[in-house]
Parts: sequence; structure tokens; C-alpha cells
Amino acid sequence: MMRISETDQHLPQPHTTETSSLPAGLKRKEVGKTAVHVSLIFFILFGISWYFISTLTFFAPDTGLRYMQIQSLVENNSSTLAIDYWARTLDPDLAYIPFYYAYSVVDGEIFFQISAFLPVVTAWLYSFLGTMALPVIPVVGGVLTATAVFYMGKITKVKRPYLLLWTTVFATPLFFYSLELWDHSIAAACTLWAMVGFARSLQTSRWQPAFYGGLALGIGLGQRPEIYVYAIALGFAALLVSWKQWRILLALVAGSFLTATSVWLLQWRWTGHPLGMTLAPHLFKYGIPDSSPLSFPGYPRNITLSRFILYVQGKDEIIFIAALLILIGIFLTIFSVRIPRWQKTWVLWLAFGMTVSGFFLMIWRTWGQPLPGILSTFPLIALSLIYLDKKQDKTTGRQVYLLSLITVLIFLGLMIAVWPAAGGIQWGARYLLPAYPLFVFLAFYVVTIEDRWLTGSYLRTFQRVAAGLLIITILLQGYSVLLLHQKHQSEIKLRDAINNLSADLILTNNPFLPSAMASLNTKQFLYIDDAEDLQTLIPRLSDEDIDYFALVTIEPAPIVVPSQVGDIVVVQIDTLIYALDTVPEPGAKNE
Repeated sequence: MMRISETDQHLPQPHTTETSSLPAGLKRKEVGKTAVHVSLIFFILFGISWYFISTLTFFAPDTGLRYMQIQSLVENNSSTLAIDYWARTLDPDLAYIPFYYAYSVVDGEIFFQISAFLPVVTAWLYSFLGTMALPVIPVVGGVLTATAVFYMGKITKVKRPYLLLWTTVFATPLFFYSLELWDHSIAAACTLWAMVGFARSLQTSRWQPAFYGGLALGIGLGQRPEIYVYAIALGFAALLVSWKQWRILLALVAGSFLTATSVWLLQWRWTGHPLGMTLAPHLFKYGIPDSSPLSFPGYPRNITLSRFILYVQGKDEIIFIAALLILIGIFLTIFSVRIPRWQKTWVLWLAFGMTVSGFFLMIWRTWGQPLPGILSTFPLIALSLIYLDKKQDKTTGRQVYLLSLITVLIFLGLMIAVWPAAGGIQWGARYLLPAYPLFVFLAFYVVTIEDRWLTGSYLRTFQRVAAGLLIITILLQGYSVLLLHQKHQSEIKLRDAINNLSADLILTNNPFLPSAMASLNTKQFLYIDDAEDLQTLIPRLSDEDIDYFALVTIEPAPIVVPSQVGDIVVVQIDTLIYALDTVPEPGAKNE
């Protein structure tokens, strides 16, 4: 691990005006310009997000659950987070709950294992804006994250800070996650403003910015469970970079504890446990039923590594070769810049060519499928990981650079080592979203320093390669939006097909279908595993005068419907539709 020398602790500090109310690093005349840029980003994100979310279809089951939670809060005037389960009489043992493994049962009440903050705030906004409230929090999260990185660029004097602002959104998966009903972007915003606050304290030696940053970090703990890991990473990095500046370290801890305590109290009030439904069920089995229709088995470490870092499919030679080209291209770029004897223009072009070829092969082979992993979706990381030693970087921004680099590396290492989930179908690595904005800042900081250090034709080649990597990264994020469009269109077709079924009750062995169809208020779902479940449910349906049901199964696991259960005859009357009838008693007359 790199050591932080005492000389690094006491770099010259820029002159600041203590009475200024302007954001750090901004001159008064720049505030208006910044506001224009931020507003444009907001309206672009909101427009695209509304285009998708207004369809009331969802990229993933998790986003469908959030919509269901919002709807439940609106219907109950935000009085409880518990979900109304319509099938209490049909399913008294809660054996057929259609929410896959994403729920807990506390005192007989069903709670989704998601953060409550996005649904609670969105449900409140819903009373003013209606469905237009749905994109607000994800979009605001994306804008706040980009603004935080912009301020980091300003206080460290990176080149082209406004390009940095736009790059943070449109050249990272932050773009993707700002468009969907998820809490990743607002969580990332909290982590970045925590970084901004502590970075500003490093430069001014004032404790107040670090305290405000701590407030943001504590709020972030309520948004996503992985922010706890990020908080540990930031804490270690802050200690390494500023171990003698105890006042700002204590300020960061105090601010975090203040808002974290508020988060814990709210979660305790809402769910009965201070860690809420994002952590308590996983750490302490809080509310986990003794038996549930589906369980989450976890992932082997190699799968987690593939989903977090680089998508590798060993059985597909083309994907394997693509991953190898990307990996070699990225590291060859780093070595070429860092090792003097490798500082040849042809080496940089070779590295760039390998990187481009790898991404071309990867996209071609996986066309239409979201790519997981940081390296799979962020070529610009080749610049982010070029370490700058103290000989190169003697600026006042060095401590901020080291703080960012150490934080993101510890965060990645801890997540790979301990995180039990891999994120399912995703673009990039959604659990690692806070890392992307830091990598963007690091890339711009490295380019700023290397522009002063490199010379001649190698510098010009480096600048062109950096621009090329940025363009490829932007194109990849554009491709992710195309995938979003395709996904929503397919979900619209599926929803319409389900909606057109003549039965109002849908039985399914697809655990994710009910949450994907969250906007279908006219249909009710139950999850079944096999024909035995039908043997149990059919008499109950008859007792409740439910005469019809639809059976929607996944292709690899069809379920054979029994023709008779007891005295109840089951007849298929249409595609997927079944009717129940009672066998007449012997001697009974037909009317």
C-alpha cells in the first residue's frame, strides 16, 4: 500500500475567502454558467427518464418492487410500509407470496427488502406531480453526483471542469441508473458529497466542510446497503491521507453519526429494526420466513468478480478473447505512461487498438444483452488507474487525488471480498456505482497532470488516446440507453399480453413476473412451484368462488395442470386459461 508522507499532509493551501457563500472553487461569474449546465443535464435526464418510466414498465424486478411500494404508500396515505397482501384467505400460511425472495414478514405484515427513503419521498411528491414524480429522485441523484464531481474538479484545478461535469453523467453507468426507478444514483450523490466535504476540509483545514460531508454520508447509509462498505473505505482513506488532522476526521465522523442515527431511528420506526429492510434481513435474518417459495442462494466469488469487474464467459471463446483484449489494452495503456522505456507512441496506439477491438468483439457477441462489470462498460478507467507519484504531482490537489484513489480501491476490494450478491441483470456494476464518478475525477486529474509532464509526440498521442477512450465510453453508455429502450418495449408487449388474458388471477412459476407487472392493478398473482401447489390451491380457489385462472410458466419448467382435484374439474378453455367446475353428485339432475 502506498504511504502518505508528512510532506503530503502539509501541501500549500489555496487562498480562500471565509465569508464567501459561493460553492468551493467557483467564482461569482461562473455560478450562472454552472447553473445553466446543471439545468440542461437535469432536463435531458428527466426527459429521457420520463420517456421510459411513463410506460410504467420496469427494467428489473427490483424497480417494479419500488413502484409497488410507492403505490402502497399512496393508497395508505404513507401510514405504513407494510404491503397489503390480497390473498390472505387463499394463502394463510404465506406460502405463495409473489415477491420472489425480496420480502420479510414481521408480526404477520409483509415488508419489501428495499430502502424506504426513495418510495417515501416519491409517494409524497406523487400527491403534487402524479406519475411525473417517479423520475425525480433518480434524476436528482444523477445531477447531484455530477455536480459534486464538478466541484472536486474545480478545487483541484483539473482541465475542462465542465466536460468533467457532463462526462460524469453521460460517460458512466450513472446515466443508466438515473433513468430508472432505482436508488443507486441518490446513494452515489451522498457518497460524492461526502468526498467533496472532506476534500474541501483538506484544502482549507476547516472542520465544517468535513462535517457537512459526514451528514451526506450518513444519509447515504439509508439509501443503499453498500454505502456502509463505502463509509468504511472513505474512513480508512481519510485516516491515511490526513491522520494528523484529527479535527476534520472527527468532524466527518460526527456528521455521519448525526444523520446515521436519524436514519436508524426512522428505519426502526418504519420497520421495527434500526438497520431497516436493506440490511437486517441479510445480517440477522430479520423477518425471513421459516419457509418461503424461493430463496437466494448467493453467488460464488468468481461470478461476483465477473459481474463486478469484467464480464468473462469461459465457454464462449469470442467473449473470452474480447475480455482478454480489453484487460491487456487497459493495462498496457497504464504501463506505457508509467514506465519510461515504454513511453512510445506505437505502444499507446497498440494499447488503444486492443481496447477498441475488445469492446467491439464484446458488444458484437453480446448484442442486446446488458454487460456487467466496471471494465466492461468504462474504458476510461485506463486513465483513472495511472498512478501519479509525488515527483509528478506537486499540486495542492494531491491530497484530494490520493483520498479519491485510496477510497475507490478499498471500496472495490471490500465489495469483491465480502458482498454476497452480484446484482442480477444490470449495466455495469450497480453495487459499485459510487466508484464510477471517482474514476472519472481520477481520469481527468491524471490527464491534467500528465499534460504538464509528458512532452512531444508522445503527449499528443496520449491526448488523442484519452479522447478516443472518452468517446468509446460515451458510445457505450448510449448503447445502454438503447438496451433500456428495447427492454421497455418488450415489457410493454408482455404487459399487454398479460392484461389481455381473460382471467384476473395469474398463477406463475416465474418468480420475477409479478413485480415486473407491478402496474397491472387489474391482475392478481400467486407464485407456485409445481403441480402439488395446484392441488392445494384449486380447492381454495373454488371455496372463494374464483372460477378461472391463468397459468403462465417459464419455458424450462412447465407445470402440468391436473384435470381434477377432488370433486373439482379443471378444464382448459383457452390458451393459458383454465376454468373450475364441480363434479355433479351421482343422481343429481342437470338444470
